[in-house]
Amino acid sequence: MLFDIYRFHAFLSPTDPVRWANNSISSAVSRLAQQLRLMSGTNTVHYAVYTAPPEPIAPDGPPGFTVPEGAHWSPTTVTLLYGAKEAILIDALTLVSQAELLADWIEATAPGRRLTTIYATHGHADHWFGAAPLLKRFPGASFVATPGTVEVMKRNVEQIPLSWGHWFPGGKIQHGDIIAESLGEKRHLEIEGHDVEIFDAGFTDTDGTTYVWVPSIRLVWRVTLSIMACTSIYLRAFVLVSLRRGRLR
Repeated sequence: MLFDIYRFHAFLSPTDPVRWANNSISSAVSRLAQQLRLMSGTNTVHYAVYTAPPEPIAPDGPPGFTVPEGAHWSPTTVTLLYGAKEAILIDALTLVSQAELLADWIEATAPGRRLTTIYATHGHADHWFGAAPLLKRFPGASFVATPGTVEVMKRNVEQIPLSWGHWFPGGKIQHGDIIAESLGEKRHLEIEGHDVEIFDAGFTDTDGTTYVWVPSIRLVWRVTLSIMACTSIYLRAFVLVSLRRGRLR
């Protein structure tokens, strides 16, 4: 099959909860110092969400795949974390045009900040194909992902002539053979002293999905998990109502 099989449920393993403060004295002292800086207002991290509007999908779909007339790719969101001097972008959209508008928005939202990192939460093309044009605008940024995400990225590159290239033809996609650098066993980033923690979520709508937790501002970025969880609730409700009405046997 050209596409990952969609599973309509997502949950977090009880053995992989959001990590809170370590019990060690050194960790407690470090976190206390961080909180004091936050309380003083001298080291605050902010976040902003950018939503790319729906994009039309070309009617010439992949072989064996029918694209409905007037079909559009759904709105897509990314998150920018920024402090006084630095910024981190979580996910990078799909198309060259989207990435160019996103770059303008980053410069307007966090002027004067240095984009240090682009992090992809998982390997589907709509989360990272925009990284190539973004890296041209922000050449000092690193592009990173977990090993599981990197493997899915490679599969999505292979699918360009089979799917993505059909949906968005004419140079709209320009991944530039750029694959994220693997984080290996590392599961955290940092912005101006604030931890940005990464958690493996397993399979949501593809393998190797992750979510991001920023403890200092209590921010969780887990868009695919939320979508799949909502889809799961909707489908379960639909099945229940249909069974009660005798539509399903």
